[in-house]
Amino acid sequence: MNQIFKIILFPTIVLFFINSCRDIESTMTYNVQQHIKDWMYFDTGSWWLYKEVNTGIIDSQFVIESKSFYMNNEGNNKSNPNLTVQLIEVHVNSDYYFKLAAPSGSSVIEKISKTSSERLSTYLRYDPLRIGERKNTGVGHTEITALDPKFKFGNTTDTLVTFFDNFDMTEQNDSVEYKVLKGVGIINKRNISKNQNWQLIKSNIKMNKS
Repeated sequence: MNQIFKIILFPTIVLFFINSCRDIESTMTYNVQQHIKDWMYFDTGSWWLYKEVNTGIIDSQFVIESKSFYMNNEGNNKSNPNLTVQLIEVHVNSDYYFKLAAPSGSSVIEKISKTSSERLSTYLRYDPLRIGERKNTGVGHTEITALDPKFKFGNTTDTLVTFFDNFDMTEQNDSVEYKVLKGVGIINKRNISKNQNWQLIKSNIKMNKS
């Protein structure tokens, strides 16, 4: 009787461990890396004051919401139904927000329009950070045109990345150049199509630590 029990029990245990391993292998979570959070995970209370150099017009931006959450099976990935992706959103008082994500384990920061039913965005940062690196947006492209790893702005010295978008969907499809400083955000936005040059003149930065 004991021998029969062993014969029945052993394959049952083996099958249990095999199925458990399959469940573990099919479950995967992509978290936003800390070095991406250090770039632009701004908290409420952060604000920026910009001046248009041609007209002297002053504009301000401030964070109204800063949140992190998880989504299951982003992009309807049928090959891995247990895929979970962390997303971070930093909403400002304008018609766009910033999204930080790690799709497929890579890193990306996007500026996304809030006023469109479609997901219109421009890529402000993505790995690898390399001059000439280009990301197609479907109707145009974003390209890294310059890198300065020791750029100084006020009391901050860190990496400055210059991006050019030849069809910026968050700026009425204009050609726009951005200068983005780690831990500070956009310090310059030059709208080439409209001949506008917005420079950051003052800011108050609070990073979200969650």
